[in-house]
Amino acid sequence: MKVLVFLLSMIFLISTSCAQESETIPDVVQKAFKSKYPDVKDVEWEKEGPDYEAEFEKDGVQMSVVFDKNGKIVEVETEDGEHKNEENDSTKAEIENDDEGEEEDD
Repeated sequence: MKVLVFLLSMIFLISTSCAQESETIPDVVQKAFKSKYPDVKDVEWEKEGPDYEAEFEKDGVQMSVVFDKNGKIVEVETEDGEHKNEENDSTKAEIENDDEGEEEDD
């Protein structure tokens, strides 16, 4: 009898822990994903700190995209290890544009 109670308790705990993992994804995040990747159908979502991570396959490549709560892309990662931080890329582009306007001093 103790074994049965233990097993039922474990099943209950496991089922409630699984329910906590599947948090709802905000509409703004889902819309941002669909606008960026309209052809992707099979997406697995995870809560990653304050952000939301979408894992999916596109053109035969496994990908992971992290969105903030406002739907802005924070990071893109592919299975081959390519890492892209959208914020850092835009900052890098701004720096490169600023450098083009300056003349070199010799």
